[in-house]
Amino acid sequence: MICEETESVNDEIQSQEFFDKGIQENVLRGEKLIGKAKKTIQTIVLADLFIFVTGILTLDLFFVAYPLLSLLIFFMLFSTISIYCKWLYHILNNIRKFSETRFSPRDAVVGSLFPGIGQFMTFFIFKDILTHQKEVLDAHGINSAPISTFTLLTPLIPVPILFLFLLLLLGIIQNISFWAVLILAGFFFPIIPYALIFKVAFDIFAIIILLIYMNLVQQPLSNEKSIAQLNIDNPLQNNP
Repeated sequence: MICEETESVNDEIQSQEFFDKGIQENVLRGEKLIGKAKKTIQTIVLADLFIFVTGILTLDLFFVAYPLLSLLIFFMLFSTISIYCKWLYHILNNIRKFSETRFSPRDAVVGSLFPGIGQFMTFFIFKDILTHQKEVLDAHGINSAPISTFTLLTPLIPVPILFLFLLLLLGIIQNISFWAVLILAGFFFPIIPYALIFKVAFDIFAIIILLIYMNLVQQPLSNEKSIAQLNIDNPLQNNP
């Protein structure tokens, strides 16, 4: 009997250690997300400045640097979005070990990727995350920061711009699809002098999006750190 009880306790500890590791890994993933977003913003600003300067000094370097730096920005944005999706999936997956959430991890990730609709869903997804995190922390006597409705609403700021851009892409406005193609092409190639304006507008829009989501991720990440520390300090008491 003593051996069986010892084995049971050891299994419980190993199970809890595995669970703690999952939370800790997602905390690191969230910190990586914020760091990646900062680097992407810096790259966008420096790349645009470099393109602007080379456009004044030498057109030969300009036509080489423009598509290459644009491609670099595109891949950095794609990488940042990928990390965000992984972080969002795992933070919901970790919360569901304590209680049921409104959105499944997969539905939250897929839904949040749709332009416009995803920004509306983000409000409810993050409200759900913060609400359940607060319940877990309150149950263990740990105060969490109040949920800021304004912060949750900030992803809706770019929705009108996204909606207008979708209208352009779908060609709902007569003879406007040509301009949509021109704007997309202008991101990678300076087809006409005004194409640089489209690229700068896109880059500014991307920076705004990155800043909004960096701020949005801060509180859930902070709560997840507290939950991870809670489980480390109380490995048996807080077994989900």
